[in-house]
Amino acid sequence: MNIYRRFIFLLLVFISSSISSLPQQSKLGEPPAIGKNTLGDWKEFSSTDGGFKILFPKTPKESTGSINVGKLVVKTYTYSVLDDATYAVMYFDAPHTVDDPKINGELLVGMRNFILAELKGKLLSESPISFDNNPGRLLEISLPKGGIARAMIIVAGQRIYRITVVPAKRISADEDSFAKATSIKYLESFKLTTIDRSTEGEVDRYLREHPELAQREFASDSNAASGGILNGKALSLPFPEYPLLASGVHAAGTVIVKVIIDEEGKVIAAQAVGGHPLLQQSAENAARKARFSPTLENGKPVKVYGKVTYNFVAR
Repeated sequence: MNIYRRFIFLLLVFISSSISSLPQQSKLGEPPAIGKNTLGDWKEFSSTDGGFKILFPKTPKESTGSINVGKLVVKTYTYSVLDDATYAVMYFDAPHTVDDPKINGELLVGMRNFILAELKGKLLSESPISFDNNPGRLLEISLPKGGIARAMIIVAGQRIYRITVVPAKRISADEDSFAKATSIKYLESFKLTTIDRSTEGEVDRYLREHPELAQREFASDSNAASGGILNGKALSLPFPEYPLLASGVHAAGTVIVKVIIDEEGKVIAAQAVGGHPLLQQSAENAARKARFSPTLENGKPVKVYGKVTYNFVAR
């Protein structure tokens, strides 16, 4: 009898431990992720400049790029990790009237089409979402190499976020059930936080506060595709001084400076966006001294946005 009772006791212990070790169902009712895809050992990453936090399997790599938004070329910021899939968050600012549903819708559609073109994929599903009262979309995209990429797009004020999960290799339909669960958990971990704008350039800040200027880019000729370079339109364009520190490293090259010009043709904001760092401040100082003819719209002078360039020769 003692042996029988001991056998029953050990059997109950085995059953209990087996049940407790079973993977738990995700809260969305999807098949649970397994192994390293449980997100249990993933670390929270936060960006004060980006205004978000999210879980990543390891420390993400940061990169920058650019994207065309209407007449503007805006800088993009991306944080990504290559693991069993590429997990990435990209964001950028697109000056626009934030309370306009039509414009928000156009931004979402534009970003959706950008993702499809970038992945060369086919849209399988698209669902509207509200993320902290901000409009967004959830996407599922079939990839040419096989597998399904998933993305979330959010328009939060004048900032657009794109969160994506792209499989690193071809996977089967059975494997995708686990990949989907992991993707959902990753997307769900995304949270918006307060944006730190202490390092924001003065032109970017002006455009954000006056989004109508983003569509009033000053073109250097009748072709709007000219990029808004103003050098040939200046009444006065002083050349910048060559900085003493720059001579120590023989700094050279082109510096691009974004400018806001007021109704009288004066530069009221300048911000260098390219070129050697040791040459940028000198270029900004020179740009602020430039003068232009007033720009008229319907017979009235208006503020405009554009760029000036300076070519430095090494000394």
